[in-house]
Amino acid sequence: MDSINILHQEKVLAQRRRNRIILWLRLCSGIKEIIEKPWKGISILLLCAGFVFLWNIRDTLIPFHSNIPLLSTIWGYLTAVFILLLFLMLLVGLLFLLGTPSKAKEFKGKLMEIGLYSRYGHAPSLISCKRIKETDVSVMSFYSLGVGMERWKNQRIEIQDVLDIHFVEPIKYGGRNGRNRNIIVITSSPGAETHREDVLYDDEI
Repeated sequence: MDSINILHQEKVLAQRRRNRIILWLRLCSGIKEIIEKPWKGISILLLCAGFVFLWNIRDTLIPFHSNIPLLSTIWGYLTAVFILLLFLMLLVGLLFLLGTPSKAKEFKGKLMEIGLYSRYGHAPSLISCKRIKETDVSVMSFYSLGVGMERWKNQRIEIQDVLDIHFVEPIKYGGRNGRNRNIIVITSSPGAETHREDVLYDDEI
């Protein structure tokens, strides 16, 4: 019974660590998205403008006014802290949304279908997807702790089939200088690979 509890605790701790790392990676990806595509920063600017507005009128937002100076001061501090925390939570949430690829959930489910997951049942999570300009080639980075490079290579065909892509470059590690073994990067184009467009045979012959 104790061994079962220990395994459960290990799984819970692993899930929490994984969630924290994915959150951090997607926040970083969200910041990069704003730098590379400034128009996406409009939502951040609107949020900052809303924060400045609320901060300037925070004295009018105090829910209770008292003749006791100490209570008024406490309520003033609580209101200020609430506005600040609300702003930080919304900022983190917005950056997380901007840094989460649209197909992240879909790809995770598809990789689960072909058995590409860790011993705790975690499939690789898509943390960024960048399209190379003027091409149909995309560079996708996956957080793949527990699913090593060898398994990606062994299931190469299955991965291409289930994600409906074909690799245009070898699978490689990501991170700074490509040295992070927990980040797997694939460079691919949509659909199956085609070598020629002319008709190879005639069905009527």
